[in-house]
Amino acid sequence: ELQAKQVDAFAAERFGDWQGTIRSLPVFEFAAEGKTRLALQVYDAGLDPRHEPAAMKWIVEYHAGALRRLRSDGSYRCPETWHAFIAPDFSQKLLPHECIFKLPCSGYVEGYVVIARSPCNAPWDAQKLWALSHEEILERWGSSGIAQLHDGVILLSANEKCLHAPAHYLAGGDYDGDEALITACEDIVGYFSNASYNEGMVSKVEALIGSLLPEGKQPQEFIARDSFEAVCDALWTGAENSMLVG
Repeated sequence: ELQAKQVDAFAAERFGDWQGTIRSLPVFEFAAEGKTRLALQVYDAGLDPRHEPAAMKWIVEYHAGALRRLRSDGSYRCPETWHAFIAPDFSQKLLPHECIFKLPCSGYVEGYVVIARSPCNAPWDAQKLWALSHEEILERWGSSGIAQLHDGVILLSANEKCLHAPAHYLAGGDYDGDEALITACEDIVGYFSNASYNEGMVSKVEALIGSLLPEGKQPQEFIARDSFEAVCDALWTGAENSMLVG
């Protein structure tokens, strides 16, 4: 259903009228020579590209490629959804289930949000947190507010009550520049419940991957020498972030 709506919106934007079809082509500087650039040259010359087979061919191929990417990428627009870097609350005043997210132009996002990182494979890789309002922040930090710069950054708890750094639950994230997706869309947040973190399972997976490494080799020193070791190296690289707790 989501894909059908996106395809319909794509068609309305690009094929609703002829001017929209032309506007959605790449600008001349980035148009492919002899392809979409040809179509733009025909249009700029005052001719109708629909009556020029070569120009129309590249217009159709360009939009067909965009439609294929639309279907394969599976990237859907979602209201009240943003990307932001994650950072710890150095004051340690945020509780484990709380966060702070301030948009540079419109202020603080308030209420429940769901945050996630890619790849989102385990049930706990997405977390539902309570985003503090401006009033709640003033009550806890005082009239001076938060000293830490945080516009466009989502702050997560570093409170002593945290069993793990909150970033750790997000696909093994940390605070070295990791980015998260944040949504306050009620259609998602309202139906979302947090899954319990299965530390035992994570430990077993990490131990298994570690056992596949050649004896005496540390992960950071390991260099693949054959196909089996290449697989081991790939597995370790994919899982090592889950051991970084920030």
